[in-house]
Amino acid sequence: MKKKEEQLLSPEEREECIKLKEIWLREKKKRGLTQENFAATLDLQGQSINHVLSGRRAITLRMAHAFAKSLGCSVKDFSERHYKSLEGIAIPVSELHRELFEATKEFGEEDLKQLVDFAAFQKSQKG
Repeated sequence: MKKKEEQLLSPEEREECIKLKEIWLREKKKRGLTQENFAATLDLQGQSINHVLSGRRAITLRMAHAFAKSLGCSVKDFSERHYKSLEGIAIPVSELHRELFEATKEFGEEDLKQLVDFAAFQKSQKG
C-alpha cells in the first residue's frame, strides 16, 4: 500500500516532481551537489528534498522559489502553477531582461564575472 503522502499528489504535482528531479540531476552532476548540502542551502531537511524529488511530497510555492533560485532555473521549468502564482506577485521584468536571463542561465561563475566586468566597463565609458 502506498503511503498517505503519495496518494495525495495530483498528476500535475507528480509531473512537477519529475521535471524538478531532471533539473536536479543535471545540476547535481555539474556542481557535485549532494541532497544534504543542497538542503542546507535551502534551509530544509535532506529528507524533504528526497521526498520531493521522489514524488512523495508536493512542491510548495516556497520550495519552488528556493529550488529555482538555487538551481539557476525558472520555476516555470518545472511548475507552471507555481510560476503563475509567483508571476502574479513578482515585479514585471522587461522582455530584454528575460532574454538576458535566458542567454546567460547556463553560464558558469567565471562567465558571469566577465559579463559583469564588461558591463561595468561599458558604463564607465559612457560617463
